[in-house]
Amino acid sequence: MILKKTAAILSAAVLLTACSKGSGGGNESRGLSPDSSKSSKDSSVRMNEKHAEFPESLKGLTKADVLRNVVFTTFDAASLIVEPEKQPFNGYKCTACFNGSYYIFKDDKGFGLLDQRGSELINSDRVKKITAVSPDMISVKYSDNTTKYFRTVNGGIKEEKVSFDKNRIAFEPLTGGEEDMYDTQHYVVTLDGNILYESKWIGYEETDLKSLDTSEDYETVYKAWNGRGLYYLAFDRFCNLTVCEAEYAKVELRIGEDYCECYITDPDEYDDLETLISSFGSEERTDAPGKASGSDYIRIEGGLAEGSRWVRTISPDGYCFTELAPDKSDAANAAFPDMYFTVMNPRTFTDLVSWTAGAVK
Repeated sequence: MILKKTAAILSAAVLLTACSKGSGGGNESRGLSPDSSKSSKDSSVRMNEKHAEFPESLKGLTKADVLRNVVFTTFDAASLIVEPEKQPFNGYKCTACFNGSYYIFKDDKGFGLLDQRGSELINSDRVKKITAVSPDMISVKYSDNTTKYFRTVNGGIKEEKVSFDKNRIAFEPLTGGEEDMYDTQHYVVTLDGNILYESKWIGYEETDLKSLDTSEDYETVYKAWNGRGLYYLAFDRFCNLTVCEAEYAKVELRIGEDYCECYITDPDEYDDLETLISSFGSEERTDAPGKASGSDYIRIEGGLAEGSRWVRTISPDGYCFTELAPDKSDAANAAFPDMYFTVMNPRTFTDLVSWTAGAVK
């Protein structure tokens, strides 16, 4: 069953799989010449010989997220909180070790915290949960659902109020000898003056989180770019940095009952996509779609990085519905995108399915 979120684009898929019927069922009622009708029939036969199956690697990707492909983070809870190999202190049952110096223990009252000598820093009374929220901060949740935050300092802890301050974040220009290494100005991202990530950026801009297709919860997000590609730099309320690859294209695929949607975040893969589409040859415009059975389709939205957006929805018989974003500089036609049907090589659908399976990480 197609997800409800795809309802807006299903009209194109339905158009691709519908066939208008006029009196007598002649070709004229479909707006196609006899040669076009024969071409569509031949294409359908060839597609039946090479039916596309839904790739196993794409199953489960039912909701795309632009902040899915993480390449770096300053906070990895799995590596900071580990189960101790053996119990370090008599009289305590330690369930986890934080940063190699602090131990979370559990008893009949709840959870508590020990330092590396076994001294209690947090009593277990009424404590429901202790977890890390940054490389040097833990949260303590109590039975009355209140939460306190403690920063680890010199083997001890200090309670702190948590409030996000964007002014702590900066993109600082490289100066001196480092700047002379490049032809253009480069920047590094810092927190409180300390470099968070070694990558050098040639440009950046703050991005509205509400405009991004994501379910992640961050306080502020920047889009930054360097010679390798586009990235999102996202900060949570504890100023942890997560770096994600940004999107170049979005793909939605339906074959039978299987459906997926995902973003293409590798610039090389996107270049391969454009090359692949060009290899299908010239497009032949037509007035109506073909007779592909069911509602299978692949929908690719490209040009997301460049701003020259285009959308192609392709059915298994090679019919393609194209939407080109209007030129914003043309005020008279800005609200009217260029939309048309074309007949593409019948291998288009299967080749694009195979490409998607290999391109998605």
